[in-house]
Amino acid sequence: MTRRGESPPTIIKLGRGIQRRSEQAFADGRLVVLSAKGVAAAEAALLHALPHGRTGSALVINSTEALAAIALRILCPDLAVHAHFDDAWDLGLAQQTAARHPELAPSLALAPDPPDGPWDIIALPSTKAGVADLLRERLAFAVEHLKPGGLLFTSTDNPRDRFLRDEVVKLFGAATTVPSPSRRRGVAYVARRLKTVRVRKRPRERAFTVREGEAELRLVSRPGIFCHGRLDDGTRALLATADVAGATRILDLGCGTGVIGLAAALRCPEASVTLVDSFARAVECTRCNIEAAGLEARCEVLLTADPAADLAPGYDLVLTNPPYYGNYRISEAFLTAARALLVPGGRLILVTKGIEWHEARMGELFGGVATRQRGGYWLLEARLPAPADPR
Repeated sequence: MTRRGESPPTIIKLGRGIQRRSEQAFADGRLVVLSAKGVAAAEAALLHALPHGRTGSALVINSTEALAAIALRILCPDLAVHAHFDDAWDLGLAQQTAARHPELAPSLALAPDPPDGPWDIIALPSTKAGVADLLRERLAFAVEHLKPGGLLFTSTDNPRDRFLRDEVVKLFGAATTVPSPSRRRGVAYVARRLKTVRVRKRPRERAFTVREGEAELRLVSRPGIFCHGRLDDGTRALLATADVAGATRILDLGCGTGVIGLAAALRCPEASVTLVDSFARAVECTRCNIEAAGLEARCEVLLTADPAADLAPGYDLVLTNPPYYGNYRISEAFLTAARALLVPGGRLILVTKGIEWHEARMGELFGGVATRQRGGYWLLEARLPAPADPR
């Protein structure tokens, strides 16, 4: 309830649907977040730690639906806020939330790296399931690109965290702990950049090679890309068993470093190959790897979270190694995109460890599914049936 003389709280609505069953207050009741399942622990911890009344410029990195960026706009009306995203899917969700709150919307951008600044504030939520190398890189970015005296606000959903705090102290010299009201759900830290810091830049890009027939693919990757710096076993199984002969238009969904699509291009010298990923760094590295292989004439790469909308149908082969996280959300998106983009008779080849869901869903979308196993992974193959004769 708002007391007499107090301004009513600002309400932020998260999520696409209208079923917002959770209502949570932050910043001494100045903002209320409505959502379906509640604010994620790392985001909640960060919101409790954010400052009030600051001016200057702020960078918020990968905040879910730009929540922390919108909160900063509320708490610091004179602060210029920029929200950076690594992934097109996350940017799309943030754009939808910002559209519901146009008067509070920060600037939004998608890129492999955040803009340099310098910044007065950097806000960085993280999760215990995140990529350690990428988090270290982001913290090093913060100490390099904050203004002298600038503040880092960072958080984790790990209530027993030591890793994040130790990394912050290593770079900033000290960190203030800001426990969330529900300490078991997360913790935040605040650190101030000293006037003079010694930033030791460590190269985090890694190169590796993959033998493909008589050729050798030299690939580069960066932190955040799946199996950074090496060939994962699922891709290895797909490359060892997939028959791509005869394909003329090939689509690599979730390309990562591009190794599957590039190998297919070498095996099918007459084919054109489209490589797709929603992660900006993956697209950046794939583009470099295409150039290193000398395949620019036949390979193109696209940054998108909705390939079915952004590509024209006409592929006769789709190859994919979908990630396991997200409760099959990404697998569902890949399967429906493959069905929309394949020509009748075109094939989908997918590699996974979790066969049950994928086999059942591919059966619903394509009909018959052929399966085989290699090294603990399952290869599933299906053809898009021709449309029924209306006569």
